[in-house]
Amino acid sequence: MRRLKRRVSRVTVGEYRVLHVGKPRPIVLTLTPGDVIEFREFRRRERYILAADAAFRYAVGLHARQEAANRKTKKGVRNGSRN
Repeated sequence: MRRLKRRVSRVTVGEYRVLHVGKPRPIVLTLTPGDVIEFREFRRRERYILAADAAFRYAVGLHARQEAANRKTKKGVRNGSRN
C-alpha cells in the first residue's frame, strides 16, 4: 500500500436522494491526505467531511449490531422450532 499524497475523487454508481427533494443524484466521495473523507452531491458545492477513523468506527459498530441482530434472530428461530 502507498500513502495518500493527493486527493482522489470518485462518483458512486447509483443515485441517491439524500438532501434535496427531487431528482436523485450520485454522490462524490473524495479521499484526502490527512485521513479525511469528503462527501458531496454531484454538481453541488456543499461538502460534508468525516474523519477516516470515525467512519471506520461507525462501520465496525454497524457490523457488530448486525451480527447481534442475526444471532438474536437465529436464536428465536431455534427456540420457536422446538415448540
